[in-house]
This record gives sequence, C-alpha cells and structure tokens, in this order.
Amino acid sequence: MTAAPRDDVAAGAGPAAIDELAYYAAQSPVTDPGPQAARLVDLPADPLAVRAVVRGLFTHFRSTDLAALGIPAGRLAEVDLRYSEAMLRRIVELDDRPIVEERPPNRRMVGSCRDYAVLYLTLLRHAGVPARARAGFASYIIPGCTIDHELVEVWDAGQRRWRRVDVELPDVHVDETDGVSFSSSDVPPDRFIVAGDAWLRCRSGLADPMSFVVDPDFEDGLTKGWPFLRHNLVDDLAGLNKVEMLRWDYWGMTRHGEINAADAALLDRVAAVTTPEVPFDEARRLYAGEPELLTVPRRVLSYSPSAPTPVEVELVGGLGG
Repeated sequence: MTAAPRDDVAAGAGPAAIDELAYYAAQSPVTDPGPQAARLVDLPADPLAVRAVVRGLFTHFRSTDLAALGIPAGRLAEVDLRYSEAMLRRIVELDDRPIVEERPPNRRMVGSCRDYAVLYLTLLRHAGVPARARAGFASYIIPGCTIDHELVEVWDAGQRRWRRVDVELPDVHVDETDGVSFSSSDVPPDRFIVAGDAWLRCRSGLADPMSFVVDPDFEDGLTKGWPFLRHNLVDDLAGLNKVEMLRWDYWGMTRHGEINAADAALLDRVAAVTTPEVPFDEARRLYAGEPELLTVPRRVLSYSPSAPTPVEVELVGGLGG
C-alpha cells in the first residue's frame, strides 16, 4: 500500500469545490499517521482484508471484561486517544511487532467503535482508498434497541457506490436479534441506520426516539432519545467533513438543552444532506456555514468513560474552528 496525501480542508480552510473521492482518499488531521506511517507496511491490498489487521489491534472497552483479561483499570484512558498517530504509537508501546500481526487481547489498545473506524480510515487513506466515517445506530446488537455505533463507508470503484463496513465484525455476521445473516462489508441500511435517517424516522413518527440509545441501562438523558439523536446527527456531519470526533464529544448545538423549533429546523437540514445519498458540496457548505452550531470548535466537552465528570478538551493538530 502506498501513502496518500493529507487534506486540510476539514480543518476549517473553507468549502472550496474539490473532487469528492480525492477528498476522502486523503488523510484528515485525525487520521494522519505522521511519523508512524513508517509502520504501515505489508498491509493487504484488498481494502476489506485490512479490517482483520485493525481487529487484531484493539480490545473493545464495553464488549469485554477488561479486568478478566488482566488489563488495569487505568488503561481505560486509552479510549481518549484522539489521533491515529497517538493510537499507533500506543499500539506499538504495548506490543512492538509489525502492526499486521494480531496481538493477544491484553496487549491490544483499549478502544471503542470509533477507534476501529478511525484506524481503518488511516490504513485505507494511506493507500489512497476513499473512505469516510459514519455515525448512527446499529440494530443488530440488542433486541428492541438501536445502539450508538460508528462504521466506515468505503468507496467500491467497481460498483461505483459506498459500502458500509463494520470493522469490528467477521465477514459474515449473524444478527443475534433475529438470526438473519448479512455481510459486514456491506451492512444493509436497515441494520445500520445513519443518524440522519434515524432523525427523519423519528420526526415522521415512524420510530420511537427512546429506542435510539448508547446503552439501554444508562439513565443519563443525554445518551438516549432526542438529545442523542441530535448528537449523532451533528457528529455524522462532522465525520463527513473529515473531523472524526470521539463518541462522547459535545459541541455547538449538541450542548444545548431542549431542542427548540430553530434547532429542529437546522437538524432537519442536516438530516437532508446526510441521507440517503450525501450531496457532498451541500454537506460541506452546511457544516462550514454554521460555525456556532455545527462546526467543531477549538474546545469541546468530553463525557469520557475514563473520567468521573465531563471535561473541556482543547483540540490540536488543525482541529477546531
């Protein structure tokens, strides 16, 4: 795999007209591996095969018992590593073998679905493959709920379309909620519901907002229903603008309380440009045109699972308006 250039348009340079596929084939300030690019060697040529490399580098902080694996509680802070360069550096600190070699679970970086997605983006963009993060909800995890999740859309040059890829899953996944199997390299839209589609379903009365959650056992009002639909919708727009945030970052209108009529109207516009087929130029104009509400600022509020209370985080590396 050969290196692709980094693109800084997502860092706030403005929405000048550019080629969509070239844009998504270039690294963002988040996915840029920096000096760690030297470690991105001997990777599979098939973009879908690269998923197995990524899976061998992470242990998910919520789907496994970290203590049972011998992972100290303090290592939960690894989920807050924001940039691919720092993630790759930590992965090698834990196990200095080539990254194409699968690690034992206790020597993998502790991460979330976002981290699987971001590192996958790094490896694909390093090879010049167009790819982008999508925030939404998975219906194939817990029956009766659609759970906060992040996938990667990879451009299929042969079919001239975007394929939704769940990096965490094996090639064929059997949905535990109904026994139906599907390809994790082409996740159907009714299995992974992008945030804009979820918002529009709820606005039209076709879905219950309270069925969209981070976890059905969480009581925090920010992690379910309308507030979290709003969060994922704004986050998805940022990801489409190559600002790949942590799942627990809040900024702009996601930090508002009740959703008023003006907020709802703007969110309807966001949903319209993020589903079903993303009008690329419109998504970039809308993101850049609402700096107080949609654009990621220099400082965000992080509700990290590694910290007892939310903290203000100042972004670096070209992120933040």
